[in-house]
Amino acid sequence: MNVSGSSGANTGANSSASSGANKNKAESEIKIERGDFQTPLEWAQNLTGLLPRLISMKPALIVEPTCGLGAFLKAASETYPNAEIFGFDLNSTYVEEAKS
Repeated sequence: MNVSGSSGANTGANSSASSGANKNKAESEIKIERGDFQTPLEWAQNLTGLLPRLISMKPALIVEPTCGLGAFLKAASETYPNAEIFGFDLNSTYVEEAKS
């Protein structure tokens, strides 16, 4: 599984120029602006588990352009273990989590 982030992944205010409360508020505002929602792994597993029953194909490549913390990447790797899987996200912290 390959996961990459954007070099423009700034998720918060400059910590040396703001207090912790201001940083958390800035991070929350950015998450709202970007529509940040993390799908629970169980939901991703249930959805990807349905796919083989609905569609008779075995993808060789899966790309997740907004992988977040990687729930769909993990679920897809379980459902399609032979597929090459790539995930991308603007948030570099999420990318690091998805890689683990």
